[in-house]
Amino acid sequence: EELIVKTLGKTATALAAGAGSSRKEWTTAFKDALRDMGKERDLEVWASLPPDQKDGKASSEWLLDLCWVRCDHKDWRRLSRMVLACEMEWNSDDDSLLEDFLKLTVVDSDWRLFVFTARPGKTADQFTLLRHACPDSCGKRYLAIGVEGPQIEFDAWTL
Repeated sequence: EELIVKTLGKTATALAAGAGSSRKEWTTAFKDALRDMGKERDLEVWASLPPDQKDGKASSEWLLDLCWVRCDHKDWRRLSRMVLACEMEWNSDDDSLLEDFLKLTVVDSDWRLFVFTARPGKTADQFTLLRHACPDSCGKRYLAIGVEGPQIEFDAWTL
């Protein structure tokens, strides 16, 4: 959890300092960072991304913006566990946030990560909106990261 926040914080800082300003640039940079983290843990990473610079493999999305999964014998047909489920939303209105966040509430995954555009001065309200959208569920872990330029705020909870 701390490593995800730290890594995405560095990514946000680098993007804000450079010319990276489009949604596509932010999405690709965050997905690249998460892909690297997943592969370092010997997980399969499923996300729409160009080929990895290290192994030349491209990947595609499956259900969500990004997933870390375990597959027996590295065979995608033998999916055994979803470790991380991630959705990203760059529109900051409540309906757009909920439309993507609610997908995470029904996924069986060890971690549910939601990255979104924070409204200036309203990030705490956005976190409250997300928490209240969670159905009562035992043991589900959520990490939400609000991004506002180089600054990120995070909230984590278990239900």
